[in-house]
Amino acid sequence: MHPGDKFFSLEFALLDFQSPVSYYKYQIEGFDKEWQYIKNHCSALVDCLTANTPSASPDKAIRVHGRSRN
Repeated sequence: MHPGDKFFSLEFALLDFQSPVSYYKYQIEGFDKEWQYIKNHCSALVDCLTANTPSASPDKAIRVHGRSRN
């Protein structure tokens, strides 16, 4: 990312060829208090970053979980 960027996109995959993915969820450390749930697709657009907030720090971990139907 570059200074001044206000959004980025995430794409992810769950390598389970026997069962389709039921949902994904993601959480950005220090930014999201709750998990963000995503159904029916495997990407997310994060558009709440501003240069004036502590959450815009580049040192954040992004956690992603995927769950299959089984």
